Amino acid sequence: MYLRTIFLGSTAAAALGAAFAVEPVRADSFVIRAGQTETAMQEMDGDDETGTVEEGGVISTSGNNVDGIRSTGLNARIANGGSISTDGDFSDGIRSAGPDARITNNGSISTDGDSALGIYSDGDNVSIDNSGTIVTWGDGVSDGIFAEGLNARIVNSGDISTHGTNVFGVYIEGDDSWITNSGTISTAADSSNAIYTVGDNVRINNSGTVSTKGDDAQGIVANGLNARITNSGSILTAGNRVNGIHSQNSGAQIANNGTIELSGDGSYGIWAQGADATISHSGTIRATHPGGFAIGISGPNATLNLLPGWVLEGDLFVRQTVADTATLNIATGRSTNIRFANAGHGGAGALPSTINAGGMPFFVDETNMVVATADVTAPRAAGASLNNLAGGVFGAIGARGTSGTLSAPVEPLAFAPPTSARWDGAFAALEPAPSRRAWLGGFGGYAIEGASGASLDHRHALGGFVAGMDLSASTAAATGLFFGGAWGNTDVPGSQAVDEASAFGGAYATYALGETSIDFGLLIGWSSFDSSRLVVDNTVAGGIATARASYGGFLISPQVGVTRAFEIGSRRIEAGASARYAGLFLQSYAESGTAANLAFDARQIHQIVSRASLSMPFEQSHADGGATRIVPTLGVEGTVQFGRDRVVGTLAGTGIGFDAGNGGKVAAFGSVRLEHETAGNLTFFAGAEGTVGQGNSRRLLANLGASLRF
Repeated sequence: MYLRTIFLGSTAAAALGAAFAVEPVRADSFVIRAGQTETAMQEMDGDDETGTVEEGGVISTSGNNVDGIRSTGLNARIANGGSISTDGDFSDGIRSAGPDARITNNGSISTDGDSALGIYSDGDNVSIDNSGTIVTWGDGVSDGIFAEGLNARIVNSGDISTHGTNVFGVYIEGDDSWITNSGTISTAADSSNAIYTVGDNVRINNSGTVSTKGDDAQGIVANGLNARITNSGSILTAGNRVNGIHSQNSGAQIANNGTIELSGDGSYGIWAQGADATISHSGTIRATHPGGFAIGISGPNATLNLLPGWVLEGDLFVRQTVADTATLNIATGRSTNIRFANAGHGGAGALPSTINAGGMPFFVDETNMVVATADVTAPRAAGASLNNLAGGVFGAIGARGTSGTLSAPVEPLAFAPPTSARWDGAFAALEPAPSRRAWLGGFGGYAIEGASGASLDHRHALGGFVAGMDLSASTAAATGLFFGGAWGNTDVPGSQAVDEASAFGGAYATYALGETSIDFGLLIGWSSFDSSRLVVDNTVAGGIATARASYGGFLISPQVGVTRAFEIGSRRIEAGASARYAGLFLQSYAESGTAANLAFDARQIHQIVSRASLSMPFEQSHADGGATRIVPTLGVEGTVQFGRDRVVGTLAGTGIGFDAGNGGKVAAFGSVRLEHETAGNLTFFAGAEGTVGQGNSRRLLANLGASLRF
């Protein structure tokens, strides 16, 4: 059976079969060595024979029906590392007519004649491996590789190119066959497909480049049941009525995480024609012609999965007669505006009857055949940004002094461990009387929050400064004012980003009661936000639009902390506890720039953060009169966000709502604070803190600064 004649509409199969009538030139295994040139066909007509063309060896034939190498026995082993060329019709580079053949080409094969194949095999369980070049120039069946038989295995890591009409790069006819391409397969004329298979249970894996130029010339075609097609490379087609990937029968599973580009009318990036097809798309498909389609579905019970990272340019098409059995699954992580065509190949189109958006808010416009979704990770993550900002500011304030959760330079809080300790009360000795301080500190942080519900993994970066001055200082208390600014970014990779700028000020106070200190702080400020949200929109050039919004919010955060010093043996320990409220009162949010803009009302975010910790300070005096203090700390943190549980708004003008992200989590943290006070009036301080919490959340905060005593 020779099914290719369906496409040729000629007697090419008979002509190819007649080629075996040529008289044999050599009936034995052979080796053609470097510098040796053979102009006669090399034929092996026995079983288990081997034909080898070494690097530098040449086979060059001319005339019709004169192959370069011909094998008619079982278990042939053919390896070309040199050059094989033929000039004539029906003259193949390598022809094998027996099962279990192993054919390897890492040299070059070229044919110049109609129906002259680069490599041809007819037999079951054949393996063909090309890492060299195969070029054919004729029309008809002048394919680069043509394999007939069950269980064929074809691997291409080289280059296969054809230049004639109705000529394929790789053609397989047989069940249970595999094609793996990591190289290049290209065709350059009408009706010339790059990869074409006929048979059930075929596996096609492309991680290289597949390209076609010409009308009715497709990238990958599978004509058989239960095809498995994976593209992680690139498929490029240029011509009318061409498809990047086309499955013609039922049970196909198609996965694309590579690139498919097509530029012709009546063309599909992926076309599933049979029943029970599954298309999983996480790559890029661009159908740039107005009459082209990114994805088409014509068979019943089809499922289209749009996975993280996907991009589409060009309409989707689901045939109306099968739309009631079609399913569209949109994975969390892509804001979308997806348009379906109302007409395509074979008739009218319709929306899939089942649409799942992975928990994201979405709406369906049946009139215009549009499905829109919104990734709301960034709006739901505003509480994490607030926590990082308040924690960074209060951390910088607390790092400037020598004790407490918002420590101030109050003398009773300086340490005086037992005289037997290597570390002494150096800071107490340096400052025999209370004095005021002016100080300046910088802080920064980076946090990672794990995915939760409809929210994706997201990142928070923060940097800022705080400057302050004590208004009063005594043996019982210290008070002061501060001001500062901060800049931050919330990044949801591949989805959205929010840039933040904040200005703030506030007050602090510390009161000493023997070995206990009580700290108060109040932070008040204003934050401005600029949001950019990527919308995958198959109606715009490039397939991606950007929705932008600018808004602001008032923030307030009071904090109270208690620190108690005690001794265990000869070691001084500090136990601390604190509670902080943070409130962010945001303005309304309204995007512009896309066909699926998101808007929602003004809202409030409320948080309470509680902490408990243990610290073990160390102090060391220096010969120059200075002193260094190191304070390692371990603790636990609990965060609760509360307020209105649901955010109400619109998506493309249609009412939607989503969960505000309220809830609680517990975390553990560790920190270290370093202070160095000179013999003069200057103190340098630095600190770092790492936090690990529920939901795969991680945070690092750091600060650095100096204070001047006056």
